[in-house]
Amino acid sequence: MSLNPPIFFKEDKDSKKELQNTSLTKEEPLQNLCLASQEVLQKAQQSGRAKCLKCGGSRMFYCYTCYVPVETVPIEQIPVVKIVLVFPGPNSVSVEDISLHLHKHIPSNALDSNKNDSSDKLPNKRQKMEVEENGDAEDGNKRDGNLLKKVVFIDSTWNQTHKIITDERLQGLLQVELKTRKTCFWRHQKGKPDTFLSTIEAIYYFLVDYHTAVLKEKYKGQYDNLMFFYSFMYQLIKNAKSSSGKQQENSAINL
Repeated sequence: MSLNPPIFFKEDKDSKKELQNTSLTKEEPLQNLCLASQEVLQKAQQSGRAKCLKCGGSRMFYCYTCYVPVETVPIEQIPVVKIVLVFPGPNSVSVEDISLHLHKHIPSNALDSNKNDSSDKLPNKRQKMEVEENGDAEDGNKRDGNLLKKVVFIDSTWNQTHKIITDERLQGLLQVELKTRKTCFWRHQKGKPDTFLSTIEAIYYFLVDYHTAVLKEKYKGQYDNLMFFYSFMYQLIKNAKSSSGKQQENSAINL
């Protein structure tokens, strides 16, 4: 994520309190976000599936092929958080896709191509920063230069993760592991722990933790609108499951 060596930072009491009181809580996940009005999504839900303005496909809320909202969700009514750019592959992310995107968007002097390179040219091979149970991030090399200039979020399936993070072309990048955050993703992956986050959760949590723990600034919901669609879908699916459970319970009682 950065070509600077990883920095282990210790939080003071205030920053730890900020982390404990961030928008996503363990007891009521996604309930305390500072979101823009989701009325546009509520209306779109009532209208049902709509046409994608690019490919013409029938979608709900947004087109997962073209990465644009459908015609019933005007783009001007969607909040924008101007901080994150995600580069997905055409189907699923491959190492080749990632390498291409990195070389297109990161200056050549910041990330060497693996062509004619040897591993010892990579400045910080397999460096890693972990957010520990107490909300701290630590490593063996404490430095003052702990501000990141660029952060790369790789969108992939969990089965692809090991191959991606061990690829030699990515070994010069600082890797960050979020250990304490719990996923709310409704598509449970068998055999995977609840600390395995969805892409948008990883982006959101990283930014919140970095803001409070590294920058040591008070978090006021600046990044919460990253969860605009995700939180709506989460609540929608949660309500549907709850309703389905009640119907099954009533049927059992009637029997």
